[in-house]
Amino acid sequence: MGYGKTIELFLVNGTADSIITAELSNWNGKAIKIPRIEVIQY
Repeated sequence: MGYGKTIELFLVNGTADSIITAELSNWNGKAIKIPRIEVIQY
């Protein structure tokens, strides 16, 4: 049987189609989702 988890999402710019950070309870790390349009290419 699996255990419940808490996922906390933070909408950096206040919209779901922008940068999102995520933290999972009982996990030492952070996930970041960045749309390609927001990545600066040099």
